[in-house]
Amino acid sequence: LAVVAATTAMVHRPALNSKALLIDDEGYLSDNRQVQRPGWDTVWRFLSEVRETSMGGGYYHPVTMLSYMTDFAIGGLAEKIHVDEWENCLRVFRRTNLIFHVASAVLIAILIHQFFGQPVVAALLGILFGVHPITVEIVAWLSARKALLAGTFTFLCLVCYTAWVQRR
Repeated sequence: LAVVAATTAMVHRPALNSKALLIDDEGYLSDNRQVQRPGWDTVWRFLSEVRETSMGGGYYHPVTMLSYMTDFAIGGLAEKIHVDEWENCLRVFRRTNLIFHVASAVLIAILIHQFFGQPVVAALLGILFGVHPITVEIVAWLSARKALLAGTFTFLCLVCYTAWVQRR
């Protein structure tokens, strides 16, 4: 599992230094004042705004928005950031994307091991998922956090369910 995690992190490490905001990253981060105001009232707003969201366009992604807000707070960006300085602060958000992607690769290796009991095959498939070129976008594109969260929690649920079934 350590090899799967290290290989995946090493391959995607260059994406952490990307300073570009892509496609709809502005709507989620730099133009979204709710993400930039960490607090319980913002948490409540993200969880309760179903019809009229702060994201606009009717998108309801409360867990995604809460994770961006958490990155914003943990990274200490509320005190540092100005509108023109977003490019220098994006590493915080990409690091979280990379953590979720590494977790997904490890969970896939665990799941394959649960199914087949072959640690080498499980590790190779976890690495294949982790380093596949199509996964670069999901680490580098900040707005892809919703897919990362969905994938990671899906794999976690499958691992837990498989463990439960095997114990029965």
